[in-house]
Amino acid sequence: MCKLQILLFCYLIVFATAKLCKVPNGDAGECKAISKCPILNELDNKPYKSEAEELFLQQSLCGNSFTYIIKVCCPLDTTSFRIKPVIYTVTKETTPKPEPKPEPKPEPKPIPKPNVLSRPETNPTFGIDDKINNPNDKKTNENISVAPDGTCGIDTGTGNRIFGGEATNLDQYPWLALLQYAREFLLCSGSLISPKLILTAAHCINGPNRAPLFARLAEYNVTSFPIDTQETDGGGIDSSTVVIIPVENTLSHPDHNLSKRLNDIGFVKLKEAAVFSDFIKIICLPTVDLFPQFNKNTNFTVAGWGIDESGESSDVKKHVRLPFVREDYCKERYSDLPLLNVICAGGEAGKDTCNGDSGGPLMYEDSSTFTIIGILSFGYRECGIAGWPSVYTNVFQYMKWIRDVTEGRIKI
Repeated sequence: MCKLQILLFCYLIVFATAKLCKVPNGDAGECKAISKCPILNELDNKPYKSEAEELFLQQSLCGNSFTYIIKVCCPLDTTSFRIKPVIYTVTKETTPKPEPKPEPKPEPKPIPKPNVLSRPETNPTFGIDDKINNPNDKKTNENISVAPDGTCGIDTGTGNRIFGGEATNLDQYPWLALLQYAREFLLCSGSLISPKLILTAAHCINGPNRAPLFARLAEYNVTSFPIDTQETDGGGIDSSTVVIIPVENTLSHPDHNLSKRLNDIGFVKLKEAAVFSDFIKIICLPTVDLFPQFNKNTNFTVAGWGIDESGESSDVKKHVRLPFVREDYCKERYSDLPLLNVICAGGEAGKDTCNGDSGGPLMYEDSSTFTIIGILSFGYRECGIAGWPSVYTNVFQYMKWIRDVTEGRIKI
């Protein structure tokens, strides 16, 4: 009887700690290291894999891999297991052809009126340029930081926001992109600033893991693919479909220095233009230098899938609020590094960015509009330690270079 109780207790512990997930073909699975899933481990070790097999392995990824352990959704029932990846295409918006209209009857010419000049409305966080581009000019708008409706930095998340490393709503921070590397590692984040451009840290592009291969948009829970769901405050169910777009090219700042942590900023260019929705939007770029107005009462927002207080990477998108930290204090803490063109934030116990959040945005909210103020570059060797803020690349200091890229003067 005693042995039976012990076995039952152990079973309950294992069952409680196991992370359940959904296999791409819809069956139930368990998120575990690929080495502990014989059927997928055997597939991964095949010297030559078909396109469907490669896609299935990619879609089977679950949990973040910041510890360099590949985790996959291992099917619980292997008897009826089939390699059947989810096939979907990125739909592109098309303009319907106008129906032919009957020729109008000639009308008398109206008496001409004097022209009235009007001053166009301006928006300080509209985008990176003072002019509004023609929404029908696809070539221009793929790189310009403005949505077709002329907005940026607006998320449609509803309900109370709970900070301190808590899960976000499904549609919060819809500009966040999760970057996927070789062997399905998820190591960095970035911010969508145009239909084809993601702003991230340079060390996420030319670091030891090389450049990312894919960008995941509308991502929320990395253990479910392709559909994420979440219960809303009213008791309903909200859902979104993850969009994975291949990376066409990357570009690091020409003066990036990895060892000295200088000019840690870069671009990821997508092969396909992202289609905007409630779950995919762009964030605003700063048009004025806001740094002089920041003080001890200023708070920023960060979000991502990095390692949390449990010591493991987060399966779902989380967010936390961090206070602004004075430049002199930050330089004192990191006295061995030449901190140039950076913003420091954090330094509160238990609240911080961590491994896996690199390249993600430091966001400043004003009138319900988010602007990317910084890009996570690095932090203290242990996350969430009181008195040790994290360091972010100051985006405004690189706006000339960013404009040169988005306006085509520098090619990616």
